[in-house]
Amino acid sequence: MFQKLLKWFMAVVFVWMITPAIAAANGNDDTHSIAIKSACDKGLMVMAPSMLKTFKAPSESITIPLFIAMEKGKGRVDRIILRFQGVEETIYLEEALEPSGFDLPDMLTTLHGKDDKAIANLLTKGIYKEVELDVSELELKEGSEGEVSIFVEGSVDGVPSETSIKVDYQALALPARSGWYAGDGHVHTAWSPDVRFISIDSRAKEAKSDGFGFIVITDHEDGINNKWEEYVGQCNSAQTKYGIPTLPGVEIAVKNDEGHTLGYAMDENAASVPHNQSLPPQALIDAINDHNPPNSYAVIAHPNNQFKPFPGYNYLRDFRAMELMTGEYTANPETISQWFGILRRGLSSTLSTGKFVVGLGNSDRHYSILEPEDITCNW
Repeated sequence: MFQKLLKWFMAVVFVWMITPAIAAANGNDDTHSIAIKSACDKGLMVMAPSMLKTFKAPSESITIPLFIAMEKGKGRVDRIILRFQGVEETIYLEEALEPSGFDLPDMLTTLHGKDDKAIANLLTKGIYKEVELDVSELELKEGSEGEVSIFVEGSVDGVPSETSIKVDYQALALPARSGWYAGDGHVHTAWSPDVRFISIDSRAKEAKSDGFGFIVITDHEDGINNKWEEYVGQCNSAQTKYGIPTLPGVEIAVKNDEGHTLGYAMDENAASVPHNQSLPPQALIDAINDHNPPNSYAVIAHPNNQFKPFPGYNYLRDFRAMELMTGEYTANPETISQWFGILRRGLSSTLSTGKFVVGLGNSDRHYSILEPEDITCNW
């Protein structure tokens, strides 16, 4: 019994200690804003994150999310040129641009907003690309810094245009802990209705480049519908291609959208998973757990998020994990307090079975251009 209690205590203390450690490393508190660099030349607008970071040393490549658009007229993007410390890469596009109807300030206001549908709609009115610069020859060590220069060449109404921006870059590395593997358990792709362009393949490639040990793709069920087998197949293909576990998961809303759960280790041979907004909270947790017993289990997603909270989740039963951080620098104190309450109530069961509700830190990534420059991961 003492060994079980010690194991439980060590796991709780590890998560409790790593939460403020991540916050201290980032030098931020719970509130943060998304910084976007932008420029406009002759109507051709380019936007990118103001800071780029990689999390594997030496860095092999830098992935740069770009959004290119124009307000009016007819446009064309011919090529993108990337430069960093003597390394140069040219990406040829030759893609047409249609007028968006947004000027640059309006675009930035929309991108900084919280209306997922408005953002997804805006991104269809331009070109969203995640371009890659190979920097392996530079052998960048942890702590290396610099500026990435980005040049977008094209035309607006037949008039040549070159729009350029510079974004900061820093090479970091995930902490090395023997026997622990860093990963992200809440990631979205174009399978989700509120995401465009980003494939499962690209998510796996990026996770591998960042030095992750695994990634869980958790697209919204109403985007997957009855194509679960195809979705699983794409995860398995990406895993084979990049050599990183790319696990098929799912995010499912309870009835009336009053909370979200993640489903892990679901039956990969099933035709579908429980449908979005079809079940009340406890019934949904039970359905996830019964989908591929004893392996599948439910995770409470962003329980105290101000936009998608999960009221009353801490009085439900049989979920195996909950997110303590979801794209945040520090855990919400209310979430920590509720988690500890859950652990205390389940202590007798933990001592007899060794099972307890695990605390996770995930990103809930949608668009890379719209997210903080730092990542949240679990171990």
